[in-house]
Amino acid sequence: MHVDSPQGSSTALDRLGVGSFVLDSAGRILHANAVCETLLGSVLSPGTIGEDLFARIARAEDAEALRSALASSGRVQGLDLRFKQHNGTRWLRLTAARNQLADGEWIVEGIVEDAEARKLSEESLIANSERAWSASRAKSEFLASMSHEIRTPMNGVIGMTELLLGTRLDAEQREFADTIRSSGRALLTLINDILDFSKIEAGRLELEETNFTLRRLIEDVCRGLSTLASAKQIDLRFTIAPEVPDDLLGDPSRLRQVLVNLIGNAIKFTATGGVSLQVTADALEASSAQLRFAVIDSGIGMGETERQRIFTPFAQGDRSTARRFGGTGLGLAISARIVELMGSRIEVASEYGRGSTFWFTARMRLGEFCAQSPVLSPAELSGASVLIVEHEPSTGRRLSEMLAGWNMRCTTVTDSLEALRICGQRALAEAPFDVALIDIHLPGTDGFQLSEKIRLQAGHENTAIIVLTSAGVRGDAERCRTLGLAGYMTKPIESQMMLEMLRFVLSRPVRGPLVTRHDFALDSQPLYILLAEDNAVNRRVASKLLERAGHTVVEVADGFEAVRRIESERFDLVLMDVEMPIMDGFEATAMVREREEITGVRTPILALTAHAAPDFRTHCLSRGMDGYISKPIQPAHMFALIREITTQSVRS
Repeated sequence: MHVDSPQGSSTALDRLGVGSFVLDSAGRILHANAVCETLLGSVLSPGTIGEDLFARIARAEDAEALRSALASSGRVQGLDLRFKQHNGTRWLRLTAARNQLADGEWIVEGIVEDAEARKLSEESLIANSERAWSASRAKSEFLASMSHEIRTPMNGVIGMTELLLGTRLDAEQREFADTIRSSGRALLTLINDILDFSKIEAGRLELEETNFTLRRLIEDVCRGLSTLASAKQIDLRFTIAPEVPDDLLGDPSRLRQVLVNLIGNAIKFTATGGVSLQVTADALEASSAQLRFAVIDSGIGMGETERQRIFTPFAQGDRSTARRFGGTGLGLAISARIVELMGSRIEVASEYGRGSTFWFTARMRLGEFCAQSPVLSPAELSGASVLIVEHEPSTGRRLSEMLAGWNMRCTTVTDSLEALRICGQRALAEAPFDVALIDIHLPGTDGFQLSEKIRLQAGHENTAIIVLTSAGVRGDAERCRTLGLAGYMTKPIESQMMLEMLRFVLSRPVRGPLVTRHDFALDSQPLYILLAEDNAVNRRVASKLLERAGHTVVEVADGFEAVRRIESERFDLVLMDVEMPIMDGFEATAMVREREEITGVRTPILALTAHAAPDFRTHCLSRGMDGYISKPIQPAHMFALIREITTQSVRS
């Protein structure tokens, strides 16, 4: 077989630095131009023209893959291969096609280009990327470890401060303790933000999907921020449109985080007026809903330049913002990323001096009735008559809808004069109200003055009066006691708290002790609790908090001892630290659950952990636990979760 050398083409390819070659059907070189000879690292002369090109490929598997590709498809294009040379190897890019000659023989014609520099650059980029990923992973692991290590002593600082605030203190001591607590909480927020931002940078921030109750979540968020709003004497309220479904599937922890950031930010930048959260439904379908969350404030507002900066990490509206209001500038950046994962984006409308509105949408699947939903017993309250005196119409409507759901008969007014007129009519008809819910901050005659006038009206001596305030002031509770009122509550009012308050005041003498949220927050069935925690300070904090709530606590310092005590005693609940010596919490839980397969009796177990990532809850559930409490312990959250878990246990 003879193949003519394409001299003209070879000369042109030589000038372009491209090697050309021709192979026979066995892969032997029939022709190669000068560039090809150089790239292959040898001078091909007539005596060596028959060299096997496939044998020059460094990896035998690559040579076989090239043979197979030419045999099956007849061509390859832009294939990078490493070729052997006398002094090492070299990357070449090969393009070739198989052609049939007139005499029926097959040849392969192709070109090769130098790919060494490009491949070395790619390998360098890959190596740099791997090093960067490794560094990012190491940084995230370091931050997670440091977060865990910092949370352990912080639990002692914040927890002991909570216990201290529950003792008799003079005004100066209470001020000092309050400062320690608020500073500790600020530091905790900073740690959480840095950890989340690190996860965002590493691309490791993910959403989970679990059942939750929307109203319960929003009530918890607003209750947690009510102290901040009260301290600035601004109104914090929320409204949920009637058509918004309550039981949903989504990531409640991340939704809570976004709402806390947006509402907390609104409170921070609002000096007078109020902040409101409005939840509506943009679209309702058979299995999902698109919800709109809007946070509206009457704060300082901002211009276009500030609006463009606020979602940038570590940036705020202007350079003086951090000095005037504090903060790292991470909250909104993290919230924006979370909302993006939900398939939406945070929008903002604002003007200087006229407040701001932040809103976003989230599509969520509808869930079945969740165990988190408040367990209501409307039969206890059915038929009771209630007067609601609330100057804010939307709040009055929400209270009326809440109580009507328990079959209570509500009359709602917005001012003191109308309230007194209606009370007079009811007294003449010998049908006084059973309960009166009165807002303290009424125009003209305030709530205290109105309560005193109703109390003095004939026929309403036995009406249980509960005053409501959006900004609790020291001395309010004492004034309530002096007037002989039944209850005192701070807004925003959550359904479970209102239910418990009504149960209390309607089951006790009207002239009995004043009832506040603290009375029924701790009013639950005393439990026999096993606390497994290796850190002595954290063990003391948790134990004292539980004992103050009326529970009996047995303490152990490791998982092995916890298993031993569970085998010999029956506990209502176990609080299990995850990281303990001898045997950790997960191992101990596994042994307990294995034993329960035989006994058939399940004990609720809650993890105690300094790991604060929302996905850690899923990990705890997968290891046999019923939930987790993150450190530093937040008493309200701990008691709410204990009530929820133990209620589920009794019902099941």
